[in-house]
Amino acid sequence: MSEHRTSGEIPIAYEVDGPDGAPVIMMLNGLGMQLTQWPQSMLEAFHDAGFRTVRVDNRDVGLSGRVTGGKIPNPWVQIGLGLFGLSAGAPYSLADMADDAASVLDDMGIEKAHVLGLSMGGIISQMFAARYPQRTETLTLFMTTTGNRSLPLPSGEARKILMGRDPEPASIDEVVDRMVAKWQFFMTADGGMSLEELRAFHRAAAERGMDQEGWQRQMAAILETGDLRKHSRTIKAPTLVIHGTEDKLVPTAAGKDVHANIEGSRLELIEGMGHDLPPRLHGRLSDLVLSHLKGDRSQAAA
Repeated sequence: MSEHRTSGEIPIAYEVDGPDGAPVIMMLNGLGMQLTQWPQSMLEAFHDAGFRTVRVDNRDVGLSGRVTGGKIPNPWVQIGLGLFGLSAGAPYSLADMADDAASVLDDMGIEKAHVLGLSMGGIISQMFAARYPQRTETLTLFMTTTGNRSLPLPSGEARKILMGRDPEPASIDEVVDRMVAKWQFFMTADGGMSLEELRAFHRAAAERGMDQEGWQRQMAAILETGDLRKHSRTIKAPTLVIHGTEDKLVPTAAGKDVHANIEGSRLELIEGMGHDLPPRLHGRLSDLVLSHLKGDRSQAAA
């Protein structure tokens, strides 16, 4: 495994692993999450199948650069203004984050990659595939959305967790406690991760580079970007959409909407899966992705 950072105005950190010279899978993470979000067992499955993985820290999190200056808009104000097509002045949009992903490929000297995106990373991935069709070999979208405003909203509790602004934590222990509580609400029931493993995962993330204001700026970017369908409908890359039937954060209807707006895409609904990559499903999820990357379109929808 090798660690790198791009040299742009906002340096983007990324890690490369797997066979040298193999086809590249670029992996983009969810809101506030780091490249450590991707499970090691899935990475190993991809490497064993002959792929090279490139995991990316989005701007404002992990070891990537931070955006400074400018006020972070209130998310509720952003939503209200967005209904009228108005901007609240977010520091950046998901188009900027898609350009960050392209800068990683530039830094590697790679022209084209398979692109995997999870949650917010799935929205960035749609934007990437729309802006850089010639650089998108295939697209795999986990538990994500087009931002279509007619879709069902998460529950009130889920919205509170997602858009609430906690006071500055007093310690890493407090950060871990908060993150564990949030994940326990959204994660798959009986997914195979113990409480001890969950706490260890979030402690490692907190110590590596979690950023509360960065999380808020990323949320502002999602809301600033708004409805993505005009971009999603232009995507030509072979696309696999994976979504859980028990996702409390991004309702299953959102996954179906992504599928409906990307021509020829394939939809896989995973019974009982929440808004995470549960250990008990790593094998199945890896197999689905690898089948897609290797060109099995036997179940592709018209």
